[in-house]
Amino acid sequence: MNRVIKINSNQGGNFSASNNLVDFRIPDDGVYDLSKSYINIVSNCSQPSARDGLDGGNGVYCPLIGYLQDDGTTANNNIMPNVALVKNCSMRNSNVGVIEDIRRSDILRTNLYQYTKSDDDKNTDQRKQLVQGFSQSRNKNSIYRELHKEGSDESRNVEAHIRIELKDLFNFGNVKAYDTQKYGKTDIHLELNLDKLSVSQYLPNNATWNGDNDLIKKNTGIDITSPTQLGADRRHIILGVDTTQNTFNRLDDSQFWVGQKVSITLAYTQGGTQGTNRFPVVANIPKRITEIYYNRGDNNVNFTGVNVGSICLVLDSALDTGAGAGVMVAGESINNITCLGVDTTSNTLSFDTAELVLEKVMNPPKIQYPIQYTSWTTEEQNAEGQATFTRQLTLEPNCINFFAFQPTDILSLAGNIRSYRLRLNNEDLTNQDINCLAVANGKFQQDSVYYDRLVMTMANAGMNVKNLTEVIKSTAVNTGGYTDQSPSDIIMISNPIPASNDNQLLQVNIQGASATTLGKLCFFKNIVKQI
Repeated sequence: MNRVIKINSNQGGNFSASNNLVDFRIPDDGVYDLSKSYINIVSNCSQPSARDGLDGGNGVYCPLIGYLQDDGTTANNNIMPNVALVKNCSMRNSNVGVIEDIRRSDILRTNLYQYTKSDDDKNTDQRKQLVQGFSQSRNKNSIYRELHKEGSDESRNVEAHIRIELKDLFNFGNVKAYDTQKYGKTDIHLELNLDKLSVSQYLPNNATWNGDNDLIKKNTGIDITSPTQLGADRRHIILGVDTTQNTFNRLDDSQFWVGQKVSITLAYTQGGTQGTNRFPVVANIPKRITEIYYNRGDNNVNFTGVNVGSICLVLDSALDTGAGAGVMVAGESINNITCLGVDTTSNTLSFDTAELVLEKVMNPPKIQYPIQYTSWTTEEQNAEGQATFTRQLTLEPNCINFFAFQPTDILSLAGNIRSYRLRLNNEDLTNQDINCLAVANGKFQQDSVYYDRLVMTMANAGMNVKNLTEVIKSTAVNTGGYTDQSPSDIIMISNPIPASNDNQLLQVNIQGASATTLGKLCFFKNIVKQI
């Protein structure tokens, strides 16, 4: 039976934008299955509020994590996999030297991820991703929170474990039997993109709660006209509009969780026999949710009047903002109940420790030497403000594939490249320019030759193409799918290269969409290596 061992990074935490280098050393004491090994970054998210300690306790808030664009301030609303956290990475051992040394691994791996993962794969990955999009229920979650949407158990702030598979960083990471007794101590070096991360609050005190107008209002309560609807302790709100209760087919559709702080606004009619004004304050009434009832069809959900499929919120104290009103009387009514969030005072990410989790093979099979694998070399070029780009690149011996991206930050977004053409050793690789700027059904549509070359190149690189939509799901649009209302299309220039023992010359010709649209370009050459 194999053993799992953990190796702490050479550097201690706290990791930050200025302390973003992480190194590990694998000892020379046995055989390791790198394909089952991964890097684990332990992180926390702090969200204090001015209401902490009030309303029956501290609140639990949900963070939104995203990446910034290259200017360091503009938000990037595209969903990124965890591998985007690693900007540059390398692996080397004491007996052979460099195994892999990949510059701008974030650009390479994040863009390839879009093609090698199906929409279902991406939805499944959401449960472990640092950057969360809207789920099929059109709500968001976070790996930093354990949100309880029913019952009385408190939601919790939890320690997040950001997992990055070695095989997602290095092609060599697919090796199932790596003998460090033969190759020596092995060092892994990472440079993290911690300076590009941003954090904000999900469901704050503003109208973004109902940003998608085709949804029913999920954050309003039904009109309260009797003591039964409010409860003897005056702490209950049944979700709905006017007198109609909302129906939730599943709890995931609810935007509320136990421990959440809410700010309630309402309208109040005092009634003829009520001598006390129950609500001298009717706006921004701070409360904390201590329990949630959800009627799945049971006869008793602990509160009378909750219909099947409806949800009732239980507050930490009576809804009244004035004292002495007591039980509701005839003629009294509470209307237009709206719940919004309570703003946090700050939102802070911390990256406390990093560890390499390795699977050590206790009864290794006979290993075939040498180990053959592929790796990457990178060239970065700047075509900022140019209408055309022409450059002759030198391809190293045993180069078998060529990839090019035009990243505005990390993702290679479509729209700036009109067409391209590649020539290898003065021979065209296609007999026409490949068009990249046609628009169909609201998204960019490339030539059929473009997809032909893409599939050929991916197959030659040993990667399965599972997705050709080239559409990135957004963190800012609350639709459940990857194809609707998504703001970003991507593009990847690719072509297989005939293997050669000598250097080859590749001429890259790119035509911009307008006179000044081209920007940064990243070229990746896929090289066959062995140790």
